[in-house]
Amino acid sequence: MVEKSETFQRQKILLHETYQYLKRDSKYIFNAIGLWFAIFKLNFEIGDPFRSTYYFFRQIDDVLDGDRQVAQEPITYANMVINALTKDEFDDKKYPILKAAKTSVDYLEKVKKSDDKPKELMVQLIEAMMTDNLRMRTGLVLPQEKLYEEYSKQFYPMHNLQLICVGSNVRFNNKFDKFPLLQARIQSLSDLEKDWNKNLKNIPLEVWEKSRIDPHGLNYEEIIQLSIVRYWMFKEAAKCKKDLAETKRLLMVEFQGKNEKYAKFIYGGLIFGLENSLKKILRETKGN
Repeated sequence: MVEKSETFQRQKILLHETYQYLKRDSKYIFNAIGLWFAIFKLNFEIGDPFRSTYYFFRQIDDVLDGDRQVAQEPITYANMVINALTKDEFDDKKYPILKAAKTSVDYLEKVKKSDDKPKELMVQLIEAMMTDNLRMRTGLVLPQEKLYEEYSKQFYPMHNLQLICVGSNVRFNNKFDKFPLLQARIQSLSDLEKDWNKNLKNIPLEVWEKSRIDPHGLNYEEIIQLSIVRYWMFKEAAKCKKDLAETKRLLMVEFQGKNEKYAKFIYGGLIFGLENSLKKILRETKGN
C-alpha cells in the first residue's frame, strides 16, 4: 500500500513537471507524448524511471536557465541536489522533485553495467548545467574548442544515463563518438535566439575576433543581421548535416542488438528532429 502511494505521488510530480514544460513552450508536446505513451507504451517498469530521470534533470536545467523559479538561488538549489545525490539523502517532503531523483538513482544503480557509474554521471551533468548558469550570468564568450568542451561535459553524461536506463549496451565515448556533441551543436543553433536573450552566448569567440565586433550589448535582432554570423551559422549547420548523416548510419548499426529496442526508437526520433532543425537553419541562412 505504501509503495502504491509513493508511486501515485511520483506520477503527480511528473505530470506537474510535464505541465510546466509544456506551459513554457507548447512545441514540446510531441516530446511529452513520446515520454508518456509512444516510446514505452505500457512498459511502466522502464517508462517510469526514464520519465523520472528526464523530468528531474529537466527541472534542474530550467532552474539554472532561469525558466523556473524556486525559493533558493539557482546555484544553491543545484548544490542541494548534488548533496542529496552524493549522500543518498532525498528530502522529498521539502523538495518534491527529489522523489523522482531517488527513483532514477535506484533504478540506474539496479540496471547499470559493471563499468557504469550513474551517480557520477548525474553529478557531472548538473555541474555542467551550473557552468552554463555562470556563462549566462557573466556573458562569457568562449573559443570554439572550449565551447564544444562545455557542450560535451553536459551531453555525454546525459546520453549515457539515458542509455543505461533503457538497458542499452551502447555507451558514448567523447573521444570517438560524435552524436552527443552533434546534438549539442545543432540544438545551440536552433536555440540561438532564446539563449542569446538569456545572455548565453553560443557563437564562438573566433567569429567576433574576425569581425572585430564586440558582441556584448548587442541584442539578437542586431547580431542575426550580421553577415559573418549568418555565414558561421550556415557553415556550422552544413558541417553538422554531413557529420549527422554518417553518425546516423553508424548508430543504426550499433542499435541492432536485442537490448536496443528502446535506444533505436529514441535515437531514431532524435535524429529525425535534428535533421529537420538543420533543414530550417540551412534554408534561413543560405546565400550568406
